[in-house]
Amino acid sequence: MTMPWSDGMLSGHTVDLSEAGLRALVDGWGLPPDNGAKIQVGVDLRERTVHLRGEIVRQTVQGPRWLLSVRFLDVPEGDSDSLRRRVFQALREERAAAE
Repeated sequence: MTMPWSDGMLSGHTVDLSEAGLRALVDGWGLPPDNGAKIQVGVDLRERTVHLRGEIVRQTVQGPRWLLSVRFLDVPEGDSDSLRRRVFQALREERAAAE
């Protein structure tokens, strides 16, 4: 996950992903984004990276890292399909690992 922020680029890893949004743990600096802040976010889905508009729903500062909850806004249909495929792929991988 990447996100332009404060004249730089935040990067981190996605903790939870759905068609509606994500939670990501990022290496932060300065002040974290306020709840309600509109952002751009890049999400690596393995097959491709989607670039989406989002809104910060919640942020939790954990020392130098931030746990950000983002709600996606106006997701194009093709990107929504890609997100759905990635979510179902992750669920299949989890089930296979549990067997």
